[in-house]
Amino acid sequence: MQEKSSGYILSIDSGTSGCKSSLWNEDGLMVKIRTETLDRIFPRENFVEQDPNMIWERQTAAIKSVISQAGIGYSDISSIGITNQRETVIAWDSETGLPLYNAISWMDRRTRSYEAKLKSRTKSIIKEKTGLVVDPYFSAMKMKWILNEIARKRDKRFIERIRMGTVDSWIIWKLTSGKSHVTDYSNASRTLLFNIKDGKWDQELLEIFGIPENVLPEVVDSINPGIKTDPSVTGTEINIGGIAGDQQASLFGHLAFEKGEMKNTYGTGSFLLVNAGENVPHTKRLISTVAWKEKGKRMIYAVEGSSFNTGSLLDWIRDGLKILSNSSESETMAMQSPADHGLYFVPALTGLGAPYWDNKVKGVIFGITPKVTQAEIVRSALESIAFRIRDIVDTIKSETGINAKDLKVDGKPTANNFLMQFQADILQIPVLTYSNLEMTSAGAAYMAGLAEKFWNIEGLRKLNHVDKEFLPGIKKSDSDRYYRGWMRAIKSTLLLYD
Repeated sequence: MQEKSSGYILSIDSGTSGCKSSLWNEDGLMVKIRTETLDRIFPRENFVEQDPNMIWERQTAAIKSVISQAGIGYSDISSIGITNQRETVIAWDSETGLPLYNAISWMDRRTRSYEAKLKSRTKSIIKEKTGLVVDPYFSAMKMKWILNEIARKRDKRFIERIRMGTVDSWIIWKLTSGKSHVTDYSNASRTLLFNIKDGKWDQELLEIFGIPENVLPEVVDSINPGIKTDPSVTGTEINIGGIAGDQQASLFGHLAFEKGEMKNTYGTGSFLLVNAGENVPHTKRLISTVAWKEKGKRMIYAVEGSSFNTGSLLDWIRDGLKILSNSSESETMAMQSPADHGLYFVPALTGLGAPYWDNKVKGVIFGITPKVTQAEIVRSALESIAFRIRDIVDTIKSETGINAKDLKVDGKPTANNFLMQFQADILQIPVLTYSNLEMTSAGAAYMAGLAEKFWNIEGLRKLNHVDKEFLPGIKKSDSDRYYRGWMRAIKSTLLLYD
């Protein structure tokens, strides 16, 4: 397996709800992991923020914890892999290194008015160049909002000192003591500013959004980007061997290296990606994105569909409705409801993502009668997660011709056997869970290890062990019947908020 005889890979996973750090040994196994929880800030409706200093403090606390637990030092780390929540934007002063505003989360919807002002022709140009749809989800409009706020309070000359980027850029800036302002191809491709055909920041897009190029990071390879930490931070100089957005890292962690291999991560939201190979895929209702780029090789692309509410939906049922004391109870409660309960829950708590892309929509429950209990509400919520994934899988098939043989999955909700079985039932393909639930951290680690020749591809392919295989347990006709009811609920919801 290994090409080097000793040492560890440090994986940094800076996510939405927590900052993880994990150590991986020469056999490709995770030996230690630590998560420091991360708070979200809700200043007002549609605003979702986080404290950049807290992100760094919690991340470094997690790093120090796993190193201490393993009884090693920084000198024992061969390489670092970094993965991060995507689209979230941080701005800071390059001279002081201090944040200029709270991080604006990918979940934030404050920039909907910017989207409304863009002409359809402009949106077509953006889609053609970036592979993305124009939505507050992506980074450019968040950057524009922050720059407008800074311009109101600062001299125009101050713009030369501003640095902006996604969370990976902030973490790397701190790890290198401000020597490197970089991002990788996968994160750059999530901004609405990056031309995924040319592989660079696009001047026309920068002008559309009013973003000066000097504030943006240099775009480097995902695997072997050529960046090293500063010894003042890590005690010794360590190579940063891998950088990728969390969902691309998860795709890599699933070892989905072949075109057509598909994975879904169930987290705060659900993010489904399929490897689309070396050619830019064209879709209308989904997004095309860079999966990763290895030094000296061509970009690998992916088609992606995002559903914004998965874990956040279960959190709302637990904390808002007070139905559950913890999210893990949802499986047991769902099983208390009959299959033909007649309830459809459209989980648009923060709008509908792919393939609908309607941020005006709000959540709706259809079919409530006096016989509905908490069990039906919980079951219909879990079913809605699976229905949203079928929305995306069906769209991938119709727009790209890719028909996946199975769905590889990861994330905490995959421990919910009811959800996984219903996902297999509604997709009518096997759903595969793995003994390693930390696929995002694994992907970052694998990239860093490959950059150092710590491992090789052939050895990595032997690592993923299927834990459970959920096979379709209902007839296709029943699956389609349930899904037709779901589509009626979706159409009614879209009409309601049109």
